[in-house]
Amino acid sequence: MYPEVYFVGVDLFEAEEAERLAKVFGVKNCEFYRMDVFEMCFKEEFDYVVLFMALWNICESFRELMKLFGK
Repeated sequence: MYPEVYFVGVDLFEAEEAERLAKVFGVKNCEFYRMDVFEMCFKEEFDYVVLFMALWNICESFRELMKLFGK
């Protein structure tokens, strides 16, 4: 839908499923990683970050929330 945008998805459990669905639908402008967000080590910068139904699954404390956002 947005061929000029490159998407990167991170999920602890369903990255392989997202990758499979992207192939089924012929979506080529994305890649998916199965990883814990606290262990991400991307060197690239991102223009936007979007969380879908995630914070309550990721952060169990205010400290973890601040760690997630690099504070």
